[in-house]
Amino acid sequence: MKHLRASAAALCALTLTLTLTGCGQDRTTPDATNASVPPTVVDEVTAPRAATETGTLPDPRQSPLLRAQNNDTSAARARLGAAYVPQGRSLSAQALPAGVQTNKVALKVLILSSGAGDYGLAEARNMLGESGVPFDVLDASSQPLTPDALIGPDGVGRYQGVILTSNALLLPPDSSGLMPSALDSSEWQTLFEYEKAYGVRQLALYGYPGAVPEDYGLRAVAGAETSTTSMTPTAAGRSVLSDLTTANIPVRYAYSYPATVASVPGVTTTPLMTDAQGRVLAATSTSADGRERLLLTTAQNPALLHTQLLSYGLVNWLTRGVHLGEHRRFLQVDIDDWFLAGDHYNASTGGCTTKPSASAATTRSRCATSRAAFAATTR
Repeated sequence: MKHLRASAAALCALTLTLTLTGCGQDRTTPDATNASVPPTVVDEVTAPRAATETGTLPDPRQSPLLRAQNNDTSAARARLGAAYVPQGRSLSAQALPAGVQTNKVALKVLILSSGAGDYGLAEARNMLGESGVPFDVLDASSQPLTPDALIGPDGVGRYQGVILTSNALLLPPDSSGLMPSALDSSEWQTLFEYEKAYGVRQLALYGYPGAVPEDYGLRAVAGAETSTTSMTPTAAGRSVLSDLTTANIPVRYAYSYPATVASVPGVTTTPLMTDAQGRVLAATSTSADGRERLLLTTAQNPALLHTQLLSYGLVNWLTRGVHLGEHRRFLQVDIDDWFLAGDHYNASTGGCTTKPSASAATTRSRCATSRAAFAATTR
């Protein structure tokens, strides 16, 4: 299904052209020549990418900043590590093909994954599946990201939105102890050029607030890393995540990197969710070239309450509210489960406790408490 790209105010009046497409994974065969390319790298942290294809490329693994970060034993670096972007065969993205129709995109979302063990893939699939939004998955660890993967032969964009399972698509540490991105520099530039040309938004489900592979205008607060916190929508957050109320959302069993907004030339950053100390846990930002991004600095899991509450609004933001599918929320207890033992929500602590089988009256009381706690966070 395709639609004409227009202003946000006119999205509901777009003319739709139907084309049957299926959900699933794009299984593009990697270019066999990639194996012979020397593994050179470019420093994405201490210097901007070179503008030409000549000259000696600095090796980020020798960067004093990255060496210091790699030796840092704080929880932040233990969790995500110091990252870098491998250098591609070209220092610039491939030019857009002739005949592109940048005002048309298919009603489908692209999920970019870092391959086996990717902790964000389950949530990306789940949040789109809940609303029935069609999607493709590209394993960036084994499949190249080329213009053909993003633009159809008719010049129409294949995707209306891009989800990064993590903002840098990190792979396991290499021999230097640093974590390389699954996309090389050319592939990142190809993705950014597509997003810019077609006005496609990018959602990073989890990431360290730094500058690799691009700067979101956020910086981590040293020593503030935690697995137990809460998040509250800002005024801008309630506008973007329109189904949320002003109530605090508990974050349990998920690692978070509280951040502050940094002044970055050309980047405009707007906090969406903050913790009790006012530190940022989610933000939108506009890049210097006009691309729209949203970064979450808290890990996501489809079984966790904060993820379930955020998913609907994130999909709407990513697709600008125009997408296939439908999302509904149900909160009820089946009569068959009233006398079963299980985990119960504790409203005073925000956690769950394991309880033995209880009487019907006690179980009804607990269910009412859980229902009220959930309802308080959503409209």
